[in-house]
Amino acid sequence: MIVFLQSMSSPDKIAAARQKYLQLIDIKKQEINELEYKLRLLSEIESEIEEDTSAASQQNGIASKVPINKSYAKLGLTEAALDALIHLYRIHTKSITKAKVSKFMTDNGFIANGKNHLVSVDTALRRLAKRDMITSIKRGGKRIYVPKEEAQTKIPST
Repeated sequence: MIVFLQSMSSPDKIAAARQKYLQLIDIKKQEINELEYKLRLLSEIESEIEEDTSAASQQNGIASKVPINKSYAKLGLTEAALDALIHLYRIHTKSITKAKVSKFMTDNGFIANGKNHLVSVDTALRRLAKRDMITSIKRGGKRIYVPKEEAQTKIPST
């Protein structure tokens, strides 16, 4: 590279250096965008945890209307997330968030393998949205999930 630069004129050297720095700026901007996206995800998770904590304290030990069964122990993450979303939707749960899906899964026997189960559930739900099996809506700073009609036919009604 040094031999190449030595054979160039000063304006060419400046143009080459400018191009190199512009490329580095583009790379750094992309890294910043990725970090900002991760921060937005953390904010969503934080607001859902706060909401779930306040809802749990308001319940004061009242049993959940979701029946507990251990059928989720045999399911994979994406399948369990879709099934949980559909079941929550069928019992008319309002504003189904990833935290509610995650809690339903673990309450019904799903065994989380990763360090952060909520992030794994979020990833599974986003994949389902990309496959057009569910709808993802951002409402009030939170992401709300709703199963599409086609997905609901895959899980038998209870």
